[in-house]
Amino acid sequence: MNDVTQQYLADAREVVIAGKLLLQGYTVSRPLSGACRYDLIAEKDGRFIKIQVKSLKRDSAYKNSPLPYPVYVLEAYSLNPVNGQKKGYTRMEVDVIVGYNHEEDCFAAVPLDDFKGKLSAVVHAKEGTRSQYFNSWQALSEV
Repeated sequence: MNDVTQQYLADAREVVIAGKLLLQGYTVSRPLSGACRYDLIAEKDGRFIKIQVKSLKRDSAYKNSPLPYPVYVLEAYSLNPVNGQKKGYTRMEVDVIVGYNHEEDCFAAVPLDDFKGKLSAVVHAKEGTRSQYFNSWQALSEV
C-alpha cells in the first residue's frame, strides 16, 4: 500500500464503510459536493445519519501498554491545507465519526457528542474506554 496516495486511501475507507453499512441494512448515499463536512448519509427506518469517515490508528501512547488488546485513536477534525489549522466538526455537520483501519480491517463508530468538543478520542478494542463502539454500529442508534 506504500504507493497508494492518501486520497485513494480515504476514498477506499468510505467505500468499505459504505459496504459494511449496506450489509447492516442501511441505504447509503454520498454527497455530490466535496464541500460537505460529512462523507456519507446512512438511512434506515426513515432515520438519516451524517457520517464522517476517518482513519482509525493505533494510539502510540499505548505502544508499550500491558493491556492485552489494542487501543486506537480517532480524530474528529479536518485540516486546512493552507495554514494547517484543525477544525472540529459540529453536531449540525456530522452525527457520527467512523474510523477504519485498512491493515487490521477494523472500525469504530463514535457519536460526535462523545468527543465532548475534543478533536480526538481513544477507542479500546475490548473492555475500556469506548469499547462499545469498536466494530459496532451502536453509535448509529444513539444519535
